[in-house]
Amino acid sequence: MHPNRIHRRAQQAEPVGTGTAKWRRWVSGCWSALLQFWSKVQISHRGKYSIERLQALEEYCKSASRLRVAIVCCLTPIPAFLLLLALECIPLRDPSEGWKANYPTWIRSEIVSYSVAQGLLLQVTGMIPGIPMAPATSVLVALCSSASCMALLIAITAQLVYPLPFAIVLSVMPFVIIFPIFFGLAIGRRPFLIVPNLALQLQRQLLVLFAQATLVLVYPTFNAVFMSLSLTGQLMALSLLPAVKILIKNIVARASGHLEDYIPEIVAFSVDVFNSLYVSACMQSSTRWLTTSLVMAFDAAQAVLAARDIQRRTTAVQRWNPSGMWQSPQGILSDALEVCAHPELLSATAFQKIRLRSPIKLEISERNRGVLSSLVRHRAKMRGLGSANNRRRRTSVLFSGPQTRFKSQKTLLIHQTLKMLFQCEYFILVEYIECAAPLLYAMYSTAIYYLPNAVYFPQTANLTEADVASTALYLFGYALLESLSFVAFSVVLQRRFGFSPLYLLAFVLEKQAKQVQGRLFVWIVYILPFPLKHHGVDFTFQFKWIHRSAEP
Repeated sequence: MHPNRIHRRAQQAEPVGTGTAKWRRWVSGCWSALLQFWSKVQISHRGKYSIERLQALEEYCKSASRLRVAIVCCLTPIPAFLLLLALECIPLRDPSEGWKANYPTWIRSEIVSYSVAQGLLLQVTGMIPGIPMAPATSVLVALCSSASCMALLIAITAQLVYPLPFAIVLSVMPFVIIFPIFFGLAIGRRPFLIVPNLALQLQRQLLVLFAQATLVLVYPTFNAVFMSLSLTGQLMALSLLPAVKILIKNIVARASGHLEDYIPEIVAFSVDVFNSLYVSACMQSSTRWLTTSLVMAFDAAQAVLAARDIQRRTTAVQRWNPSGMWQSPQGILSDALEVCAHPELLSATAFQKIRLRSPIKLEISERNRGVLSSLVRHRAKMRGLGSANNRRRRTSVLFSGPQTRFKSQKTLLIHQTLKMLFQCEYFILVEYIECAAPLLYAMYSTAIYYLPNAVYFPQTANLTEADVASTALYLFGYALLESLSFVAFSVVLQRRFGFSPLYLLAFVLEKQAKQVQGRLFVWIVYILPFPLKHHGVDFTFQFKWIHRSAEP
């Protein structure tokens, strides 16, 4: 019978109440489409580990002690935080005294600008190792970039008003133009002739930096709107923040697509650090418990969805592990590499989809380097035999079915493991940042209360010691709540695979310290002192000091 006739008869046979069934199917379809869209925009779905990175992680887990892991995780944000506290020890003068009398502010701003320039240099040179950048050259580039930006800002301020409205935001625009100029002059033309595709790599890195610069424009705008709203409006504004964050994350991730192994670190320490610090600042100035509840609800929803994805991935990994147990001390890592040591056990088709080398060469043992080389040779051999295998596919499938299934099983085990590690790395980095950001903000707010510049910060100018203690306790409580998903995730992964996510976290923080510190020195030093009066930040847009300076 023709399908159309069957469909018409089915429609005629439908009972009257099928409207409800259609509605349910429509809702189910919309929900499925929404889940598919959510999956596409998730950073954790944008890649997987390379074999070389898997080898480096396994070696780190074998060599690093628990004490070392704890020290790395605890001390990573400290250098940038100590620099910020040192800056707060520079006594500032009242902005009403004018731009000339406020030379300590210009010294401070120059140090901040220099720190940002050095942080950007660490990011760029860390991702493009072929760029020759001696320490003296790095200092010169950062110094010239920061000094030029400060000179331009002083000249504009002298002609207009001090402090310049939102000077800390406006200074970003000339900086993103001046910095690439001095950077290009420093490296010259020779590296472009030596390093393959250097121009394309630099273009991509600059795109990442520009995407990060948009954060400086988007989030202050959000903060301005947030501060001007009622409680209901603030809650609605916070509900839009995840969408803004996801959009910028995908822009940064897309620009970093050629560095697949490093996407979790780049996105997490760019967008999530900025977002977490800003959310902490917004919540401190709003009605606390309702705001906290909404933010925690969004974080919990995202954590549940992320955990659901990782659950599905871990189930897939266990499905392709014949024994269902991980016998080695490092669990899944060593077992996966044991399979890689025998490339003849891997399926040719699925093996072609696995990346072998990391975009940036990693430090691994000679044994693992040899295994990696054998995998490269095996892949080349597979490609050479590809046409012959295609001609004999029908015959071989009749006689080697069990062997083919065994190879596919082993290859899928590797494939799913690499995807799971990519997801776990991004999730653990985000959880780490969401725990650390409120703690840093709480310590910073408490510290500046006891320093001479406290009168120039809106959040500490009129506070008592009891208020400071209450705010710190609130932020510490928020950080504690954020840590619950971190701990739960660590326990589950440890039990399932004999592998602690803390080692994965420490691996990223230590082995990619150059890039991590580069981003922390940019964001911590820039964001936390953002509300300082000398920066011209006024989210009411009244700018009363301009009217006072215009009076005769």
